[in-house]
Amino acid sequence: MKNSLLHFFKKPLFVAFFLFSLLFSSDLYAQKAIQLTNKKTGKKLKPIVEGTRVIYYHAPVNGRSATRPIKGILSEITPTTITVNGVTVNITDLVSFGPKKSGSGFGSALLTGFGTALIAGSIKEQTQDAKAPCPRCTVVKDAVPVERTLLFTSLGIGLDALGIKSAIKNSPRNLKKWEIQIIDMQ
Repeated sequence: MKNSLLHFFKKPLFVAFFLFSLLFSSDLYAQKAIQLTNKKTGKKLKPIVEGTRVIYYHAPVNGRSATRPIKGILSEITPTTITVNGVTVNITDLVSFGPKKSGSGFGSALLTGFGTALIAGSIKEQTQDAKAPCPRCTVVKDAVPVERTLLFTSLGIGLDALGIKSAIKNSPRNLKKWEIQIIDMQ
């Protein structure tokens, strides 16, 4: 019995069958991903694979829509459903969906806050009147160059733009404008 089993594994037919099954088993266990494509422009976002942190809104239930987004780790993708934090959701029930980086809200709020402070500070410095704090005091005011005001204002606008771009990039995509597809990662 032992010799016949060992003899079976040495046959070229078994080796060919084994290699053939390995070739096709890789297609069966290929990792699935979610591809978001803009319906108007055809622009495709980077595929969202399992293990990615995502954010989504689902369709209204009993006439009430979800007021808060649901965030979590994408753990399973099938052709009709996704699983986020152990909760399985039908893809047709999604209203918006997208990747979400952890801490991105704090970063965008910080950037826009600093940018707005720079803009307000530079404009206030340029338009401030030299008013004496007391009746007999004199105020010595340095002339603030316009170039410095323009520099700080443009820097503030740049920081605001980066903060807004970060917030938009990490918000879920509206599925009326974006098409969701399940693809195999190769």
